[in-house]
Amino acid sequence: MTDNKEQYAADRIGDQTAEVWGILEQYERQAPEEEREDFRRHAERVAQLVDSFAGDMVPEQAIIAAATHDLADRVHPYGRKYAAENRMAQVALMDILTGPTTHGTADVYYITTLLSDMVALESKMDEVRTRMSWKQVQQGDITPGIASALVHDRPGALPPEIWEQIPPELNLQDKLEFIEQTNVEAVLIKSCEMIDNLQNPGQRSDSSLLRDIVEVESYLAPLVEIMGFEGLSAAMRSEAIITRFKATGKEQVIEDARERIDQIRESGVEAAVSKVLTLGRPDASSDHVATHRVVKEIPGERPVVMGEFAAEANGTLLAGNYRLKTVGSLAKKIDRENSHRPMDMLGMMVIADDQQELADQYVAFASQMMGSSDIQLEAAGSHNRALYVQGSPEFTEQLEQRMQAAGLLDQVEIKTDDPAKREQRGHGIYEVAKMTFYLQYGGIEVPTELQFLTKQERDRARLGEVSHISYKAGGGSSPQEKQDDEARMREIYRRKEYAAGDGIEINPRTKRRGEDMVDHLGKDDSPQLQRALEAYGDPAKR
Repeated sequence: MTDNKEQYAADRIGDQTAEVWGILEQYERQAPEEEREDFRRHAERVAQLVDSFAGDMVPEQAIIAAATHDLADRVHPYGRKYAAENRMAQVALMDILTGPTTHGTADVYYITTLLSDMVALESKMDEVRTRMSWKQVQQGDITPGIASALVHDRPGALPPEIWEQIPPELNLQDKLEFIEQTNVEAVLIKSCEMIDNLQNPGQRSDSSLLRDIVEVESYLAPLVEIMGFEGLSAAMRSEAIITRFKATGKEQVIEDARERIDQIRESGVEAAVSKVLTLGRPDASSDHVATHRVVKEIPGERPVVMGEFAAEANGTLLAGNYRLKTVGSLAKKIDRENSHRPMDMLGMMVIADDQQELADQYVAFASQMMGSSDIQLEAAGSHNRALYVQGSPEFTEQLEQRMQAAGLLDQVEIKTDDPAKREQRGHGIYEVAKMTFYLQYGGIEVPTELQFLTKQERDRARLGEVSHISYKAGGGSSPQEKQDDEARMREIYRRKEYAAGDGIEINPRTKRRGEDMVDHLGKDDSPQLQRALEAYGDPAKR
């Protein structure tokens, strides 16, 4: 009987997809004992995750590649670590590539290129992780014992201090150089595989899990975040945190976070968003608010909730986004702050066209909240007031004047950038106006942070000098180095365009990898694939 997860992925791939799962199931039954017990279920889950996080951005053939990624790992000529499984996996992969789910030579080469890219990505991350580990030993940041656990698989439990080591992110140049040499879809598939490996570790060793965490936190999560897949990045980081906490005896913190998140989810995230956007306006209702999830709802214990909204408010059409904190992110904050009530469990961002519109909306929302019985204003732990504004002198002066005119100046905390510090750092601080409060909804209190910023500042926060990616990746200190880092991030973001659209497109720099895999599959006593490719036609004449 086909379960919901399998059907979800099956529907995405197409009508003939039952054959893919059938081939994987047959391989699983015949594979040696060393093969993972959940081989087919793992493939289904990864395919489902790819569709959930990037289904609108990738073609169906990428979902097929996601379903067959472990077969390719068993047969790839560059790393024969699965010698016993190699022959059976080769036959299974050929059956899929020559079956009804592929519709021509272009499909075959696209899929094999993505599969080869994933093998190359794994090799690259292993190489970089090894180099990074021993470099940290030389710098005195970690001990040789910790480095050994990050480089080699070793049996037994790892001590807590190893799990608590947080690796530095690789610099932006490393990320840019790699993404230029691979296909975006391969990075997305590998990221989804990492999520499932952490969620379903099975009998994997502690050191194997720790290596996955390091690769997620230092490489994959920041890379896909720069490309604009914030939901996928958040999911990876969340699973990495959860795995760390489980290994260090902090299961109760995870359960506390999960319980809080589930309360809000069950009450309805979108309904809460609509209520915030219509507060204090009796004439407004949820009909005036439109929401759209950017990450599809999927079965599982720890879903990612992210979306976009549009609303009529105060005579203006507002647009922005919202997100519910992930279990891992909330658990980390609870553990760090020793508080079970962080103020940004529900985060909302109103993106204004300019500073004038931002000021108009911020003052209007602040006034409406003052008179609402459904709102309890509460300062976040790092601030003295629930209303908070920071930015350049021009930005804060405009907000200060507007708040004073509305009689709300005593309710707001204002931080103005110091010109001398601005000159020293080479750029201004993040310009934002926000408010934190408890929203009474569905019988619970929802700790909410509502931010207001301009489109220009939103762009600067994602890909500019005030982005946390630039900071965590060790961005340069000089103005020129900062400009170079911003250029690198924008180029990485542009790579996302190569995954968009209904058609398939192969990065010319990686095409040879896919051709090599086809040659390997079709060699020796296995002419099946070559005959099928010949029947499809000469790829040079496509």
